[in-house]
Amino acid sequence: MRHKKAAAPQPHRAPDHYAVVIISDTHLGIDSGAADLLCEFLRNTSCDRLILNGDIVDGIRLDNRKPADVPETHKRVMDAINRKIAEGTEVTYLPGNHDATLRRMGLFGKVIMGLHFEKSLDFTDPKGRAFFISHGDSFDGGQTNPRPLPPIVHKFFDHGYVAATKLSAAVDRVGQKLLKRDFALAAKARGLIEGPFLHSLEHHEKNATDYARKHGYNGAICGHFHKEIQSVTRDGILYLNSGDWVESFSALAMNKDGDWSVIKWAKKRQELGLPRHLRQEKNNPDAAFRPMTEKMLAAIHQVWPGRKPNPKP
Repeated sequence: MRHKKAAAPQPHRAPDHYAVVIISDTHLGIDSGAADLLCEFLRNTSCDRLILNGDIVDGIRLDNRKPADVPETHKRVMDAINRKIAEGTEVTYLPGNHDATLRRMGLFGKVIMGLHFEKSLDFTDPKGRAFFISHGDSFDGGQTNPRPLPPIVHKFFDHGYVAATKLSAAVDRVGQKLLKRDFALAAKARGLIEGPFLHSLEHHEKNATDYARKHGYNGAICGHFHKEIQSVTRDGILYLNSGDWVESFSALAMNKDGDWSVIKWAKKRQELGLPRHLRQEKNNPDAAFRPMTEKMLAAIHQVWPGRKPNPKP
């Protein structure tokens, strides 16, 4: 009996390298995030500097639910980030509105567990352009004296948005199978829920670029709106947005020459020939960094302990 010759192993592909990568709105801790795609992205991308631009941990959701085990895929995202730290990547954490508790803890200017905590960043690219980098929720109200909305307002939005996201996932599964369409209800619902209060993305862009102009920047880089934007120009001021990992699965990247681009991972992974159906690997390639991840998780549970279960009568 003749045996079939084993297929030759695929050559290992070196990760795409960038000078800077910015990700935001990963919302680790919620059920509807795309931690599996984010983990794959982090493993297939390297950078000199990684900026975590807010809403990385979804503290609002963690505080509104009973303490539970963090999903394995979420832990693996943290493993991948810890690998980057160990390998020399500078990782900066800028809190957003869903992890705003970190803004009140006196962390800014400190390095904790390898993470550089800052309120916002002044960044000059190789082309000499100065950018103001922040999560962007401070531009919901206005640019004269930017101030985040009260946490209770964001909690109200959060409940409606999470419900819409779950509905979107269910409808999209049916739509893709029967009608070959992606309805993206979560993105539409976000606009309906937050629009009257937080204005539109256009209003947000105006506030951010007005602030940048007033303070001598060439541009503003935000997250917050779950909408990736490579660049728009308002009266000579650039606005970029790093997208999210709930709806668009996108990030901002800058090469060594200072050219910015949006990485849409769902499209990029197809171009790289990665498996169509994403499956969690049985063995975790970043398992060696789990001890540091567990330390981070312990700190997260200290900050956001969640609701205590109701005592039995």
